[in-house]
Amino acid sequence: MATEQTTTAKNPSITIVIGTLDRLSVISSLIAEIETFSKNIPLELLVIDQSTQENFQKLQEQFPKKTFFQLVHFEEANTCKYLNYGWQNASAPIVLYLDDDVSLSEQTIKAHLDAYTEQSVLAVAGRVINDGEEISTESPVGKIRWYGAI
Repeated sequence: MATEQTTTAKNPSITIVIGTLDRLSVISSLIAEIETFSKNIPLELLVIDQSTQENFQKLQEQFPKKTFFQLVHFEEANTCKYLNYGWQNASAPIVLYLDDDVSLSEQTIKAHLDAYTEQSVLAVAGRVINDGEEISTESPVGKIRWYGAI
């Protein structure tokens, strides 16, 4: 059974869904990045915590009290269930799934939104940059049409 702390944004342009499990400092850092880099973007944030009740309560105490942030607790960890929950409860037309251990740039959220300005784009995939890799600025996101990636 999911426990919810609910408040949502009016007309967000993007919903960000993050699942987390026993990583309070990691998810807290990501939430701070989202807050910093999305000041002018109307968004909704759904964080699905799959930790113990004790760890969930710690996260709940630190969780920002913002009108567009929602914190949900699942008793049992289940990736498919939290992904589906995010999709079914998103109020924005665009859903961005993030792992809790990612690091954002100032352009991450905007780049995802901008990719959807082309009507033929149905999905967008971010880049994975592993430790030690050179970072290219040529293509911030990959666009996907019904017939494949472009």
